[in-house]
Amino acid sequence: MLVVTTLTTQAQEVKTFEFELKLGATVPTQKFIGSKTIGPQMGMEARWNLKRLPLDIGTELYIGSAVRQSPELYDMSNRTVALSAVADYNFNRGSMVSPFVGAGISLLSFFDVVEGSYGEESSGFVGCFTPRVGVELWRHVRFTLEYRICREGYSTAGLSIGYVFGGGRKR
Repeated sequence: MLVVTTLTTQAQEVKTFEFELKLGATVPTQKFIGSKTIGPQMGMEARWNLKRLPLDIGTELYIGSAVRQSPELYDMSNRTVALSAVADYNFNRGSMVSPFVGAGISLLSFFDVVEGSYGEESSGFVGCFTPRVGVELWRHVRFTLEYRICREGYSTAGLSIGYVFGGGRKR
């Protein structure tokens, strides 16, 4: 009971629902064909802020690429499209500076080769696991650093900036 009491005292009243649009960059993390290159990512999240705890839960739609260059062979871009369940623990929720830690696990993932050629395309419940940390500034601007662990050739580290609609302190 003491732990729950401690957690609830840190949570401030915030709006129940928030929606985020984000853009960013990725870098492949696995040793694979060619040299690692910066690739694109984009996504959107819908999150529900729990009333009594500094937690939010929601869903994320993510599109990103693991990009590599190989002068001997060809350039390669492996795309991941994932629908994930996400959850974050928020420190100083509702404040002007609110760090968070969280994770996501994909419910449905699609993997395909956009440029180059390697192996087979696949889809289904072959998911990704995504630990992440970040900070929300001014109750609306969110920087997120994540490590998306997927099948071979598709795992990336990424940094994104997003804008949060909703959220913020309740008036």
